[in-house]
Amino acid sequence: MTFTLETMNTFTVFRDYCESFYSVEREDAVYPFATKSEIHHACVAHMTNPNPVFEFSGDSLDRETVRDLILAKRKLIGVGETDFDKAIVR
Repeated sequence: MTFTLETMNTFTVFRDYCESFYSVEREDAVYPFATKSEIHHACVAHMTNPNPVFEFSGDSLDRETVRDLILAKRKLIGVGETDFDKAIVR
């Protein structure tokens, strides 16, 4: 993906959406467990290497993919696993 003004706007909106769910730096986060930096890097990774099974649309499926990238990077789940509850209990 080439980052243009349009994709940067999409990225910013999507990153903010992910932060609203996962950022430990936001008091209103739904499932706070990640830093803004972790979320930022996972969003970049997801948007530059999209899932070949589904097209990026910035929805909950994309947000959960970002979550799984963060957990996999922390080695809390294996690549391809999606058991968030299992990961946060460890």
